[in-house]
Amino acid sequence: LWFDLTVNELPEYQPDRRLTLCTLRDITTQKSQALEMQRLAQAVHNSGSAISFRDGDRRITWANKSYCDLMGAALADVLEKRPEDIVHDHHITPATQAAVQDALRNRQRVTFETSGHITPDQPFYFRNTLQPLDASDTDNDAFVVITHDISQEKADARRLERLAALAQHNNDAVSIRKMDGTIEWVNAKFVDIFGHSAEEAIGRVGHDLLTGPKSDLSVLAKIKRSFIDKKPIRFQIENLRKDGSYIWMDYNVTPIYGDNNEIQNFIFVGRDISAARQQEDALRHAKKAA
Repeated sequence: LWFDLTVNELPEYQPDRRLTLCTLRDITTQKSQALEMQRLAQAVHNSGSAISFRDGDRRITWANKSYCDLMGAALADVLEKRPEDIVHDHHITPATQAAVQDALRNRQRVTFETSGHITPDQPFYFRNTLQPLDASDTDNDAFVVITHDISQEKADARRLERLAALAQHNNDAVSIRKMDGTIEWVNAKFVDIFGHSAEEAIGRVGHDLLTGPKSDLSVLAKIKRSFIDKKPIRFQIENLRKDGSYIWMDYNVTPIYGDNNEIQNFIFVGRDISAARQQEDALRHAKKAA
């Protein structure tokens, strides 16, 4: 148990006697909460996640080094401030703001996104997870926020959206794939040629979806090699369609780079060359017959 002891000397009421008033106040709960917060602070101080503690007025009462680094500010510059006091053009949609306030009232965890500028020329997108802190004191509105910088993720998504808009009505079959070959997006021509809907194709590995017994497996090995080497490649292959028929495709595969100059995806642009291959086969047979 923890007690706060207050000692006061009472005025003399008899010349030969002095009385002292001792007051004990139980502070066990407050002390336990303080020790728990201290242990929590020590645990998250060097965490790679940006973590901050807020009071019921959303003012920062403590933040770890990762949070300060993310904000480009010293701890002293963020304490007792709200997020909009630290960054420029802090934005949160009205619907999101209402959801956050509702979660706070009900002492529930909530995840939401905010945007703005760290500096006038440095935009940001943050994903925040807000967790109310448990306490026996029901008037305690404190909460902890874990902040993740998703600016690169948003930039990549916008880039893919622009690319998809350009490729949607292309006459070639276009697909965007991850480094492991998983299809993330296909255009209308892809659906038309192969017979798989976008929902059926997205999430599948390309060579698993489109190759069959007649497909040249040595070509798949070259594609895998180009992924490892992070280089563009051009190849021809017989692809399997949803209806079980085969189609000859001529592909150009190009890496898509992100802002950090790292490859984010590959774009596959395929053209139906079945008619040309049939003409080549017919010409070859005709020469042999002659």
